[in-house]
Amino acid sequence: MLSELRKAVNNGFNGHTTDHHARQHMLNWIDEKYGQLEEAEAETLLKQEFDHWESLKNRLADEISRGFSVTRIANETGLEVEHISAWAKDFTHFRMARRIGDDCQANLIETALAQRFLEIDQERTTQRRREPGRIETSVIREVTAAISRAREFSVIVDISAPSGSGKSEGVEEYLARIRKAEGFECPVWKVTLKPSHSTTKALLELISRECIGSVHENRSESRVFDDIMSATQGRGGVLVIDEAQQMADAKNANGIAMINTLRSFVDAKAFGVALIGNNEIYRRLNKENAFQILGRMSPWRVEIKGASEDDIDDLIRAWGVSGKKEREICHKLVRGGGGLHKLIGTFKASLGSFDEISADTLAALSKG
Repeated sequence: MLSELRKAVNNGFNGHTTDHHARQHMLNWIDEKYGQLEEAEAETLLKQEFDHWESLKNRLADEISRGFSVTRIANETGLEVEHISAWAKDFTHFRMARRIGDDCQANLIETALAQRFLEIDQERTTQRRREPGRIETSVIREVTAAISRAREFSVIVDISAPSGSGKSEGVEEYLARIRKAEGFECPVWKVTLKPSHSTTKALLELISRECIGSVHENRSESRVFDDIMSATQGRGGVLVIDEAQQMADAKNANGIAMINTLRSFVDAKAFGVALIGNNEIYRRLNKENAFQILGRMSPWRVEIKGASEDDIDDLIRAWGVSGKKEREICHKLVRGGGGLHKLIGTFKASLGSFDEISADTLAALSKG
């Protein structure tokens, strides 16, 4: 591993050591830290250090998937957002101390993150009742598989499912898995559309901020498009667009043009596109007789009917709920509209108001 790290650094490891001075800086760190040791002992220590970084990096991916933002973690640890982001992308980053005897920035970041993650664990344990983590439902499995296909084949995949069924959870699960497997530098991007993103220019600027990190002021629509193309082509990535039905709004005259712009990226093999929505895009395309786009999208379309009975039962079991009457009420809550989100919200409200989940508390809340 030690010789591999030296070689990787010398070749420009992960895009952060392409500068000659940065590479030499990192090589000096390796020699200073491990050069006086036997090769086998140095290998063991380096692997321990790498494993520690990877464990914290994966935990960061999990917490982001659970709703924490990097900004929140930075605020709670006293770290800089930019430092956390750079550290998570590359093991070699911040490994050299500025002065002899000082701790390197990477160690300071890892110590702060480890402490905060320990506090988070304690906070969750001391809750009146610990909430379960993400339950892998059939919806999550279908969403993650569909995004994978969009990336693998560089196509547009329209993924539709009822509100509250867990589409967004599927997206977050996919992002967490990929960040763990490939690192935070992986070419997987997610944007969420809002009603204000009603033009092609607004869409491109949103994508640019995610893929590149910024948008130059006064950049024309075509220049932003070219910037995105240059930054993404050849990387084998995928763009996930949540709330994609915003492009299908009948009031949005630019909707078809926005989808055509996404098709241009796909045709150029810049990245695949996964559209997460509620079937409105497909209806709009049919209504507009947009056969050119439909012809590309139809073979890859994924229409998810919603949570299965097994999904509901798995969720009930994970929350520690049992009983025939309880099960009947839970299934009725899901089927009555709102999906799994409504059921989880009812569980949380039951614990908050009654400190338990029972047939009586569920019935009382479902009536209210």
